[in-house]
Amino acid sequence: MKNTLLEEGIHARSDLDLQDDTDEMMENKRLSLEWNGTRTKGEKIGSYYWLTYYRYNIENAEFAKGAYGKILLADDRQNNKKVVIKKIPQTTPERMITNEVRAGKFLKNHPNIVKMISHMECDDYHYLVFEYIKSLDMFTFLEKRRFAPLPEYEARAIILQIFRALEFIHANSIAHRDVKLENILVSENNQITLIDFGLCAFIEEGKQCKEWCGSDNYLAPEICRRTPYDGFKADIFSTGVVLFALLFGVFPFDNLRVNASMQVVKPIRTLKVSFPKDSKASDSAKNLVEKMLADDPNVRISLKEVLRHPWLTNIEKPTASPRPVIAPSTPASAAAAEAIACPTA
Repeated sequence: MKNTLLEEGIHARSDLDLQDDTDEMMENKRLSLEWNGTRTKGEKIGSYYWLTYYRYNIENAEFAKGAYGKILLADDRQNNKKVVIKKIPQTTPERMITNEVRAGKFLKNHPNIVKMISHMECDDYHYLVFEYIKSLDMFTFLEKRRFAPLPEYEARAIILQIFRALEFIHANSIAHRDVKLENILVSENNQITLIDFGLCAFIEEGKQCKEWCGSDNYLAPEICRRTPYDGFKADIFSTGVVLFALLFGVFPFDNLRVNASMQVVKPIRTLKVSFPKDSKASDSAKNLVEKMLADDPNVRISLKEVLRHPWLTNIEKPTASPRPVIAPSTPASAAAAEAIACPTA
């Protein structure tokens, strides 16, 4: 006999509102709301048991650790494809789950943004199911290179894909608010994927963000100063830090530190970009980085201006044939490193 999960107090939202009204969606909806199996009458169906028994075969329950939960690697029994599942306690702030699920709905059709497949609520956890991408996160990739600076043509190929992802995100009135090396995946064919929208915000026109969140080393100065801020301009700053790391192998403001309450440990003054003396980066590349890392968000370059910058538009052919950025031998985690978030002031 079929028993609906809702009757057992288990709420499933697999693929609801995440796909168009296709036959596949209707089938997924049916599969997500029904459970076929035998059990002793009155036996409690635990979320983990349901997840593993019915839809997914958990291959690695300790695949990675995210900022707010665990990351599971699983096989989808329905189509024999691997997926990544974020297991997040329901004690996590509701707005974070809601925003990430909403973002998954709006951002499902971009090649440089991770695709959310399903969202389920079971017992004490949320389960967010994402496509699996065989890749390395960018921090791991740089670490394997011993943080040697990338040639400009390689850095440009990477950062341009990130800019295109941000362009699509911002066009949907969403600020990512946690762009960092750990949240950027690079595959063996040089495809870049932006992941982890747990700290994203939906921006109303003319409104500013008042949640001070992000990750150490990537925080825009206006966030550190705990002032209302433009989420889109904060994304530009964080992406500028990423570009700096790709070109120079170090962080631009390594002395900037905050604690878990988003209080600046070291007093923040006006930030001024300085470049390693032995750098071989072009003046054009440095100019773009400086504009992205401007201390004053009103002076900081916009994304439209970034995409028109000469370093991206006046491209010279590399002296050597482009090679794959990486050839990963093992899959990378789809989870971000620890992020810092605090309530609205």
